[in-house]
Amino acid sequence: TYAYTVSLSIDGGDPGTASSPATVTVDRSAPAVPAAPAAASPTRVAPSLAWSAVAGAARYVVVRDGARLATTTALALTDAAAADGSRAYAVIAVDAVGNESAASAAATVVVDTVPPAAPTGLAAARADTSAAPELAWAPVADAASYRVYRGATLIGQPTAATYVDAPLPADGGYAYRVAAVDAAGNEGARSAAVAVAVDTVAPEAPVPAAASRLTASAPVLTWPAIA
Repeated sequence: TYAYTVSLSIDGGDPGTASSPATVTVDRSAPAVPAAPAAASPTRVAPSLAWSAVAGAARYVVVRDGARLATTTALALTDAAAADGSRAYAVIAVDAVGNESAASAAATVVVDTVPPAAPTGLAAARADTSAAPELAWAPVADAASYRVYRGATLIGQPTAATYVDAPLPADGGYAYRVAAVDAAGNEGARSAAVAVAVDTVAPEAPVPAAASRLTASAPVLTWPAIA
């Protein structure tokens, strides 16, 4: 820190009274390097970055893929303009006089807004069943999990390409569909439906058979049909 004053000298004579001092602080020291920003990855929404404060920093410069993206006084930034793909983000701390730190370590964020394809080959082990319906379908590339729907209701989210609808739903007919979900949370279109009928009611017992009690030939039995 330096104090400067000014005085007036006429024709080389003695200087007059000095002015009030002006204090100037010279600062050429850069702030510390920030820690790498944190962000969720992969993501289907705009990357949201956050980082820790740096002592002496007045603002921060956010760098995306080596190019300066934005300057902020906050400790967070949402990159609403990020396109799909892998993005590397770093942060530079800047003090009040403009000294800049080196860039932080980079944080890689994968932006993915493309949903996976609809599953194919959805089939039930039995179209008519008295047990919990068993479903299977062809695995989908890029799928991290699946969402199984009974009608419009989400009933399960397996990671494998199979699902058992347990506990057993009530008797009736059901239409099942499946959608694939990728690691970023994008849900694809639902598959074609497969129909399953659940029936746990046993038929009525037949009435006793009628036959002639005395016969010289092979006995012939009859009974009414059961609905």
